[in-house]
Amino acid sequence: MNEFTASPGWPPGGGITAALARATDWSSTPLGDESGWPPGFRTAVELCLASAFPCFVSWGEGLVQIYNDAAIPLVGERHPEAFARPLSEFWPYAWEVIRPLVAEVTERGETVSREDFAVRSTGGDQKDERYTFSCSPLRDATGKVAGLFSTVIQTTRRVRAEGNLRDNEARGAFLLALADRLRPLGDPEAIMEAGSEMVRGHLGLASASVGAPGAADGDGTTAARPGPGAASAPPPAGGRDVFVEGAPGGPPARAAIPLHKAGRLAAWFHAVDTGPRAWRPAERVLLRDAAERIWEAAEHARAEAMAREGQRRLRSLVEGIPQLVWRASEGGEWTWSSPQWRAYTGLPEAEALGHGWLAALHPEDREAAMAAWRQSETSEGFEAEFRILRRGDMCYRWFQTRATPVRDENGTVVEWLGTSTDVDELRRMGQHQRLLLGELQHRVRNTLSVIRSIIRRTVQASGNLDDLAMHLDGRIDAFSRVQAAVTRNPERGIDLAQLVADELLAFSAREGRQVRIEGPAVTLRPKAAETMALAIHELATNAIKFGALSAPQGRVDVDWEARLAGETPRLIFCWRESGLGAVGLPEHHGFGTEMFERTLPYELNAEVRHDFVQDGLRCTISLPLSDRLVKEETLAALGLAG
Repeated sequence: MNEFTASPGWPPGGGITAALARATDWSSTPLGDESGWPPGFRTAVELCLASAFPCFVSWGEGLVQIYNDAAIPLVGERHPEAFARPLSEFWPYAWEVIRPLVAEVTERGETVSREDFAVRSTGGDQKDERYTFSCSPLRDATGKVAGLFSTVIQTTRRVRAEGNLRDNEARGAFLLALADRLRPLGDPEAIMEAGSEMVRGHLGLASASVGAPGAADGDGTTAARPGPGAASAPPPAGGRDVFVEGAPGGPPARAAIPLHKAGRLAAWFHAVDTGPRAWRPAERVLLRDAAERIWEAAEHARAEAMAREGQRRLRSLVEGIPQLVWRASEGGEWTWSSPQWRAYTGLPEAEALGHGWLAALHPEDREAAMAAWRQSETSEGFEAEFRILRRGDMCYRWFQTRATPVRDENGTVVEWLGTSTDVDELRRMGQHQRLLLGELQHRVRNTLSVIRSIIRRTVQASGNLDDLAMHLDGRIDAFSRVQAAVTRNPERGIDLAQLVADELLAFSAREGRQVRIEGPAVTLRPKAAETMALAIHELATNAIKFGALSAPQGRVDVDWEARLAGETPRLIFCWRESGLGAVGLPEHHGFGTEMFERTLPYELNAEVRHDFVQDGLRCTISLPLSDRLVKEETLAALGLAG
């Protein structure tokens, strides 16, 4: 029996849609007044409105739809206008998808269910929504399918979450594979090429590459210089990601990802597809992440290459300098030593670690070295001089060792960097310099003593001022010539032949018609040369004033020889004048006489014979051939060395 009397409270329930059903004038709808509804339909409506799950009941011509409160979120902004409206009007954007399912239920009379079924949204964003539903047939009194009872659950969030999870897992797996591919590569260009090829293959692109940024365009945007195969990449603006989906028959889809270095745009990652493409959010994220990973790997490779180059240069510098280089921690405990240290001391690096380096120091210097380290704790550096053993000849040499503390950003000393420099020669030179200074002081005192003696004796022997000036000037000149030669090379000594020639040359007397100089090579020591120079000067002065060089026919023969026979080898120096005829004896004795009779014997242990023969002066000076008067090379040449 289909007739019933609708109570004022039908359908029961206090929900929104129950109240809406009670307030609806059903007689104005294709369903007609509710008093004529079949019992099965009324029961289905009551079950739908009372259900806690989203439910829909569709009945009659056009399948007029009734839904419950739980379904209101699915209806969205079309509620309440969609209530009691035909199904095709309720789902206008998805009717073409839903109609085959409705037909399957109405025509076959079978329940149809779907999980995560995609239905176009009823809103303006035209996005697919996902639903899981079960749709069962409702029959009239004749058993014919007259309506539908549907339970619908929206699964869009879950499906999207699962899709995002799958995308994230796929992106993570790809990025891991990308990292594994790039890790063994050390060349930045190879890294960018290999990474771009992986992105291209993974997304099925026509090309992918990294390109340098170009110059600014006329509109103020920054154009990218495309990589290979990316000639149609868009001109990115403002350093932001750019995705172009392309169009059929037009340019293909393309993307550009900005890459930065130190906060500034450094390059672009370009991707070009084979045709149009709707870039999914997951693809955009993957492109951005992959581009950044590739760029970071390339920059890391560049940094490592620069670091290796810096280390190579530092190693070359450290290994190329003559100093012994080392590193130490607090208290002078070494942590590293350079190859120079190992080569010089023969101490392996492992044995030099800690305080092992002390083994290479002279035993007398080890405590001083550690004392310097203890002192460095309160100073800004370490400095000490000690002797280090040279393994090649087992000889200790002096080294100046310095170290500077290396501090972290907080100022804490993390290690010491030090060098040891060979100063052995410098110390020897310093000692030699001190010896030379002492010798110079001694020479100056001696020189002043000689000059005082020359002045005193010249004054005593001079009859007037003119005579004093002449003799004093000549004698000091003779002395100064020797001093000049000695100063030029104190160790060399003075050649006797040159000494004689210089004194005669001072009086414009040269070897030739009037002068002959002959004798073996003899090098006098400076003190002996000073005295001999004054003696030769007196002989030359006398020859100019009174002797052989005062007349054109006069002649001077100067020669010397070494007489090795006898107990004491001697150097015999002879001065012979001739060509003057009868020569008178000197009227008075002066500086010259004192020189030959007293100074030469006293200063040089010389034996002097001074005779005036018929035609000129004969002077013979006999000197002992000892290393006090002549240089070692002269003694060696004469066979007297040792």
